[in-house]
Amino acid sequence: MKTKRLSLMVVLSLALLGFFGCRPESVEVDSVSIRPTSVELTVGSTYQLSAAVLPSDAPQDLDWTSNRPAVATVNASGLVTAVAVGECDITVYASDKSDVCHVTVVAQDPNNPNDPNDPNDPNDPNNPDNPVQCGETSGEWVNLGLPSGLLWYSVNIGATSPEQYGDYFAWGERFTKTTYDWSNYIWCNGSRTSLIKYCSDPVGGYNAFTDNLTTLQPSDDVATAVLGNGARIPAKDEWNELLDNTTAERTTQNGVAGRKFTAANGNSIFLPAAGCRIGYHLADAGSDGVYWSSSLNTDCTVLAWGCYLGTDGPYVDGFDRYYGLSVRAVRASQN
Repeated sequence: MKTKRLSLMVVLSLALLGFFGCRPESVEVDSVSIRPTSVELTVGSTYQLSAAVLPSDAPQDLDWTSNRPAVATVNASGLVTAVAVGECDITVYASDKSDVCHVTVVAQDPNNPNDPNDPNDPNDPNNPDNPVQCGETSGEWVNLGLPSGLLWYSVNIGATSPEQYGDYFAWGERFTKTTYDWSNYIWCNGSRTSLIKYCSDPVGGYNAFTDNLTTLQPSDDVATAVLGNGARIPAKDEWNELLDNTTAERTTQNGVAGRKFTAANGNSIFLPAAGCRIGYHLADAGSDGVYWSSSLNTDCTVLAWGCYLGTDGPYVDGFDRYYGLSVRAVRASQN
């Protein structure tokens, strides 16, 4: 009987060893990248950082820390709160890898000392009846041989050459600003939870407002306003069509960093890494570029879809609607 018991224990031990020995090894984290890598905030404001862990099947647990909590704090989800004037570094950790965002906190916008929400301001840019406000735009339409037949414009809105950054626009706005924030975003009442247009979730709508609009209307499309003739901001699916049917190359053109998209027919377009405007700070110009689509993120209506052209791009992702991003136009082919 003792021999049988010992034999049974050996069999069970071998079975357990085999079970644990066959478990797949944990995937190690290769890198974690924070976005953006720098940001400027005013005292009392908040900003949501994001981080991407590669490979995608590695553990996605993130730890956030601030080296100067007296200047800016960060919570467990990467939300930064500006506390006092100064500078600090926000670090995100994924396993033994890390990345840093440099945060500068200022008292107020020195270029915009007036109250941006003053209803008596005759120059209030939030008035949708005001004319389009942007720089001169001059380019040409490029046929990339896409399945849809869509033509892409050769320059950004507000630019006269492919390398120029052009102007920056919040989603659905037709004017440039010195400050980009929820407090002066035209389609909300001062906060991300008070949307008054393009809202499918009553939680984010002002007084539970919803309108179920998911695509920019022509009256809110700056590409339409500037170029006319059927021009508009590309939809999310049209950005994906560009990515799927061209070769994207990270390159420098006439000294300007960006992405060159080359089609099978040999034609190409260049999109400069123009960064983005958050608050009154231009972040990541020369390294990253983000371009609006006309499509709302219906899973989170404070976001709209855009195309990210950074070091780990290009890909389509959601971005806060108040961000000042670049705009590139498309239109249908006119055969």
